[in-house]
Amino acid sequence: MAIFTPGPMAGVISGRVGSVVFSHNKGGPYVRNGTIPTKLSHERAVAVRTRLTQASQQWQALTDAQRASWKSWCQVNTVTNRLGHQVTMPANAAFVMLNTRLVQAGDSPIDEPPVTVSPEGLTSLSGSWDIGAGDFAITFAPTPLGATERLWCRAWVTDSAAITYLRNRLVVVKITDVEEATGTDLQASIEAIFGTLGVDETVHVEASIFDTLSGQVSAPLRVHGLVEESEV
Repeated sequence: MAIFTPGPMAGVISGRVGSVVFSHNKGGPYVRNGTIPTKLSHERAVAVRTRLTQASQQWQALTDAQRASWKSWCQVNTVTNRLGHQVTMPANAAFVMLNTRLVQAGDSPIDEPPVTVSPEGLTSLSGSWDIGAGDFAITFAPTPLGATERLWCRAWVTDSAAITYLRNRLVVVKITDVEEATGTDLQASIEAIFGTLGVDETVHVEASIFDTLSGQVSAPLRVHGLVEESEV
């Protein structure tokens, strides 16, 4: 892996160019060789690909007027990219993004763009990480969530407390029922993906509010802590 200092022709670079990947960490920008996976064998990876395919087929079935309405929606609802710039998403990308979320959560996909803004985010988030006699759960406010809101939880587990850059590591571990109340247990959901938790591993959790009618999510809050095991 090589590190580099961007010059006047390239102030900031992020992403892939051919076989080269530009990224950054706490040490600064760096360049590495990229790899292209040749097979998706994991159940979760296959499920992601299936949802993407279904949403893409749904997009193709829309009318010209519906596609135009999505384009107009994207022009108003810009997003922040990895470099912190406000950009306009392609209409089909926005459509696929929202609908894959809805299908993953078990909610009905949509043909028309949302008429509401993204939900307000959580105002607080904390966690306890006891795999013994205590609690392994997150507490949050406001509580309970609304009648059309779910808690969207992503997580990452590592044995190194020094790893703090998580943009490409967090994975969805739990999408709750609507009207979820604080005290959401995450141990079984996290262990189903990362395996049995061990003492002194670091758990990172990111939680957002998910709108079941539009597929939009709020800005997330994050919390992390060390796994412990108390006795009865």
